[in-house]
Amino acid sequence: MSKEVTLRYRMSGRDVFYGGGVVNGARSITLMEDTANRLMTKVYGNQSRCAKVRKVRLFVPCFAGDYMEFKARLLGEENGRAVIEVRSFKIAVIPKEPEFESSIDVLSDPPISTVAIFEYVIPQKSGENDKKKTKALEGLKVLDLTHAYNGPFCTALLADNGAEVIKIEPLSGDQSRYWPPMDDNSGESGFYAFINRNKKGVTLNLKTDKGREIFYNLVKEADVVVENFRVGVTKKLKVDYEALKKINPGIIYASGSGFGQYGPFSNRPCYDIVAQALGGMINLTGYPDAPPVKCGVSVADNVTGIYLCVGVLMALYRRNISGEGQQVDVAMADTIFTLLENAIIYTTLKGIIPQRQGNIDATVSPFNVYEAKDGYIALGVGTDKLFKVFCDVIGRPDLVTNEKFATNDLRIKNYNDGLHEIVVDWVKQRGKAEVERLFEEVGIPCGQILDMKEAIEHPHFKAREMMVHVEHPTIGDMYIQGCPIKLSETPGSVDAPAPLLGQHNKEVYGFDDETLKQLKEEGII
Repeated sequence: MSKEVTLRYRMSGRDVFYGGGVVNGARSITLMEDTANRLMTKVYGNQSRCAKVRKVRLFVPCFAGDYMEFKARLLGEENGRAVIEVRSFKIAVIPKEPEFESSIDVLSDPPISTVAIFEYVIPQKSGENDKKKTKALEGLKVLDLTHAYNGPFCTALLADNGAEVIKIEPLSGDQSRYWPPMDDNSGESGFYAFINRNKKGVTLNLKTDKGREIFYNLVKEADVVVENFRVGVTKKLKVDYEALKKINPGIIYASGSGFGQYGPFSNRPCYDIVAQALGGMINLTGYPDAPPVKCGVSVADNVTGIYLCVGVLMALYRRNISGEGQQVDVAMADTIFTLLENAIIYTTLKGIIPQRQGNIDATVSPFNVYEAKDGYIALGVGTDKLFKVFCDVIGRPDLVTNEKFATNDLRIKNYNDGLHEIVVDWVKQRGKAEVERLFEEVGIPCGQILDMKEAIEHPHFKAREMMVHVEHPTIGDMYIQGCPIKLSETPGSVDAPAPLLGQHNKEVYGFDDETLKQLKEEGII
């Protein structure tokens, strides 16, 4: 395992210390310490604590707009402490008279900006916790025919929890191998590397008789097959459920698709945005006086992957009782439908068709995003009891008996008749950390709105091991999302990087080198 970590960051106006755009030196040291923290997590599995900053040396100052690269490496261990050197380099700058507003000049020979050496207390090993625990799905063999997002996310959840997942790709590879962001040095997709961790990878041409014969032999020993082709493709390839259950009657066959295996739209192609549109979600997202917008992440793909995983586990449980396999059918459009919660019920029960209303909630008030002095916070006051506490915090106990706001129903009805302005005025006079602290102390749900960097570095997510290091064979160190499902006795983990194309052909197929060479020449693998 490489004992180095690299972090890149663009200095912004908020990092500036004084006039002239020079960045605060303390901010640079904070970023260097963040890089050292990541290296501690990677090497020791625990961030531990910085015991001492041994040395700081400034060479070249950095300015707002500069692109910086921070490199941390482990120098050694001394008296129970890890000694880590971090160097920062100015890798790109804003030109003096840029042709375009977003122009930058990449420096061919990046100068060293700052060097710092940190000492960290090496975490103590706890014996029992260091023993490798059995994972929940060890012994389960999964053949993964998926591509893009929903199917690979399903199999990633299975792989994280111990299943042997064999990702079977066409000779050109999964389409997501070419999805950004791309690693600058290796050309590998970061997205593909994240969503296919812990899997073995093989290539196979399922359009050929010989390729199908190899696949059928794998099916005989498999527990699960997962696919997310357009409906009808697997039948053409002769790898559909009806074909495979003749080979292995106990096979669990999971199919993720845009619109399901039956229905008038079943043959349609689909991406996440289309599922959100036809499922009704986009029409609910945004502000009343603006066009509809999609959810910021691929929620249809993501949750479809989760539902596929749940379906696989349910079918496996039933197979343990009946001995029979079955097909699992999950559609992205159906998934969106299940996420619309009260919007559906309002329509069917009350005859009210919900429309876009920004961050306001139709069932709770106040429930919104508010601007503080230094950013935004999200706030929800879900009960009349909490509203009384809320009014005490903001110094307006009179609102509890106000005839417009005395109950939640009244607050929903009259939110824009004075209550919104009261909350806005109170929040904007304070910093977001102060607002969060005041409400957290009295049990009112409230949180700062974080950007990606802030979320990644948040101590809660670090404590929950939601960011982990994995060493990729060509990208090198990757810092990616961990396992969201925490099992006390059989925990999942990210232990292996995503495979290179065809990396495990020999291991999985068991052929000798001459046979593998011949199959490759024939276009089979």
